[in-house]
Amino acid sequence: MATRETSHPSLAQKRPRSDYKQKRKTFHTEGGSNAAKRHTVRTPHHGTISYVEALSGESTEVPSGHENSKDSAMTVLFLHGIQGSARSFRLQLERFSDTEFAPIRVLAMDLPGYGETDSIPPPKLGSDNEDREKDRFPLHDFSHIGPYYADAVVALLDALSVSCLSMLVGHSMGGLVAQLFADRHPLRLERLVISSSYVGDGRSACSDVLDSKWTMRLRDLRNLPPKQYGLARAKGMVADPEALDSAAAVEELASIAAEVTSVGLRGGCNLLHVADTTDALKQIRLLQMCRASTSSLTKVLVLIGERDKVVTAEQSRAVMQILSSSSPGNDADASAGSVDSHGISELQCMMVTFPSVAHAAYIEDAEAYNRALADFLKDSKESV
Repeated sequence: MATRETSHPSLAQKRPRSDYKQKRKTFHTEGGSNAAKRHTVRTPHHGTISYVEALSGESTEVPSGHENSKDSAMTVLFLHGIQGSARSFRLQLERFSDTEFAPIRVLAMDLPGYGETDSIPPPKLGSDNEDREKDRFPLHDFSHIGPYYADAVVALLDALSVSCLSMLVGHSMGGLVAQLFADRHPLRLERLVISSSYVGDGRSACSDVLDSKWTMRLRDLRNLPPKQYGLARAKGMVADPEALDSAAAVEELASIAAEVTSVGLRGGCNLLHVADTTDALKQIRLLQMCRASTSSLTKVLVLIGERDKVVTAEQSRAVMQILSSSSPGNDADASAGSVDSHGISELQCMMVTFPSVAHAAYIEDAEAYNRALADFLKDSKESV
């Protein structure tokens, strides 16, 4: 059993390359604004997928045939939440493309229906014209939605010839997708970060309509101007939206949320409504306890915003409890940025709590958030 005590400062098989058509642009930021440009790639089964990429050093070009391995660049991938996009991780792409981590590729993916990524194809999602008239939001056969999102990540990795991720960071909805990915494709990642996320609502896929909390978001998106919708969502993602030092974070979060489309949000709401990753997390743990040769995952980090009202700290800790097989209520609080470690065979599980932030620590307190990720990545790199 591997037990690791650390502390934190306060605060699938590759497809042939010819199956994919790629369009690359240069990643850059201007004046601290969210100006990262997207790349797009055409995949066989998930259509167009868009993403943002940063490479260590000045070059942003990946040589043809480049593959991720222990002998080449590490690859880190970020998956956004339901009100986000690849743009959400501007500060992380800037931080982790620094030469300190070289050689490294840092990617942020637009999940289905976000950015320029195609949504789940009809008739699975269906048209909302009739639903608009009836002001209702029924489910449309979403029993397949979890696998579809997880396999979309695989499609991107295959397109970029990434055989195994050094670190996968999933935030909120993206954290749920990351859990499903780790369960379905355990040979495709080494470290998993579950950021302000939970197991899902676990409602039956046969339900007539979405839960009211999701229908409210869809109705707001339908009825409010984009800027107003974005601002409303952004204010719910930070601890104190009226504080002067929250203004920049609220503005950036609002600009990103204002770009959310009805098809993307509808897919995300359905995913979170029906998903329950409890079994997936148990399977991840079981593979390591059995020392299975079918998993490369060795480390998991759970990040929590103590003042989060979107995904509560209690919901995030429940993820840790499943992974660590500890009983509810017995989990030591990782307050003030400290880390709890629970040894599970070769699977190391750690938890970092940010006491003063809510749901968007990656922007609200990017310094502390990035430090937690950097410590996790450095520790992982040194232990390889």
